[in-house]
Amino acid sequence: MKKRIIPALMIAALGAIALSGMKFSPSMVKAEEDLTPNFDDDFESYSLEGNAYVDEMGEKWTSAYYKHLGDGDALASDPKHYKVVADPKDETNKVLHIDTASDNESFFYITMKDIYTKDFRLSYDFMHVSSTKVPWAGFNFRKPVDGRYNGVTNVMAVLRCWSDDNYGTQFYRSVDTSFVDLTSSVVGPNQEPGGVGWNEVIGGDDFEGCVNTWLHVTIEALDTKFSISINGHLLAEVTVTKKTANNYGFVSIVNCVADCYYDNIHLENLDEEPYSDGGGGGETEGNAPTMNVKEYTVDKGSDLVVEVDTHGEAITSLRMGANEILPQYYEIDGTTLTIQAEGLASFGTGRMNFILTTSGGTVGFIVTIVDPSVTPETSTPTSTSSAEPAPSGGGCGGSITAASIVSIIALSGVALLAFRKRKEK
Repeated sequence: MKKRIIPALMIAALGAIALSGMKFSPSMVKAEEDLTPNFDDDFESYSLEGNAYVDEMGEKWTSAYYKHLGDGDALASDPKHYKVVADPKDETNKVLHIDTASDNESFFYITMKDIYTKDFRLSYDFMHVSSTKVPWAGFNFRKPVDGRYNGVTNVMAVLRCWSDDNYGTQFYRSVDTSFVDLTSSVVGPNQEPGGVGWNEVIGGDDFEGCVNTWLHVTIEALDTKFSISINGHLLAEVTVTKKTANNYGFVSIVNCVADCYYDNIHLENLDEEPYSDGGGGGETEGNAPTMNVKEYTVDKGSDLVVEVDTHGEAITSLRMGANEILPQYYEIDGTTLTIQAEGLASFGTGRMNFILTTSGGTVGFIVTIVDPSVTPETSTPTSTSSAEPAPSGGGCGGSITAASIVSIIALSGVALLAFRKRKEK
C-alpha cells in the first residue's frame, strides 16, 4: 500500500471545523500527496502545430527541452529529434515520434518528471519504422541522476531490431567503471544477429513483422529481477544482485539511431515506500553513500569540496558522466570529499552530472563549473567535454557479447497490463 502523509495542520483544521459545527466539504482539504506516484502519457493533450509540444511535454518530461551539459553530449535532447504527431496507422490518434536515425544520434533520452522509483511495471505501445543500422530503443532506469544511458549508473531494457522480421532483447548495465551487456534467460538465444527472435516464439497469425507494426511492450523491475515482454509474451529475464543497480532512480526513454513511435506510456509504481536519502526502505541500500546537498557550484581552476557520507565504504568509482576521475585527483577525509582542480580541468564549464560509487551503492550530484572572468550576460556556460563517439556494432551500444557477471533465473510468468488503447496492425 502506498504511503501518504496528512499534514498536522490539516488534521487541526478538520478538528476546528467539527467543533464549530460547520458542514465539512471535501473541497476544504487539499489532495493528499502521492509519494510513490504512477506516470501516464498518451500524448493526446499535446499540440500538433509548430513546437508548442516542447513546452507542453515539459510538464511531464524533465528533459523535454533541456540541452544537457557535462554528460558528454550537450545536445542529447535537442527537440529536432522528437515531435508529437498523428499516428501513421490512425490519424485520429496522437503519438510521440522520435527519430535519432537521421542524424546518427546515439544518446537521446527524455526522462519522466517527478518519478524516482526502484520497483515498477512499465507498459507502452511501440513501433519501429526501419531495421536499418540495427537500431534499439526502450527504457533505462535506476539512474541516480538524469543522464544518458552510458554516462550514469543504470539498468536498461531495450528491443533491438535485427531485421524487419526479427527482434532481440538486450539488457545493459552501466555501473561503477563497467558498461556490461547482461546475459539473460530468454525464450531462444536472441542476443546476436540471426538468433531466435520474438516472431519465432509467438509464431502463427500473431506476428506481422517487427517494423511498421504497433507492439505492446512491458518492462518490469522488481528488486533484483528485470524482465521484458512483447504482446504478453515473455522474452527475457535477468537478475542483477549488485547493490549499485538496486537503488531508486530516474526512468528515461532511450532511442539509439532509431526511428520509432511511442504511445500509451504507463508506469505503475510498485514501491512500498518513497525514496529517502538514507537508502529508502530496504536493507540492501543501507550502506549506500548519502548526501544532504546534491548541487554545487565551483569556479573554474578551483578545488571542489563536497560533503558525502560513505558509511565507511571505500570509493570504488567517481565519474563525471562517462568520464572517470582518477583517484589521484580526489581524496576523502571523513565526510569531506575534495576533488582537485586538475581533475576538473578537462571538463570546461557547465552543469555536469557526477556519480560516486562505493561497494554499498551509488549517489549522484550536480556540479556547475563557472568561469569567474565571464559574466552570464555575455556568455552561456557550455561543456567542453567531448561527446563519446558511437561504438561499433549497429551505431551504438557496442557489439553484443555474452558477458555474464550476474546469476540467471528461470523463466516465469510476468503480470501484464491490458492495452489502454487498441492499436491497428
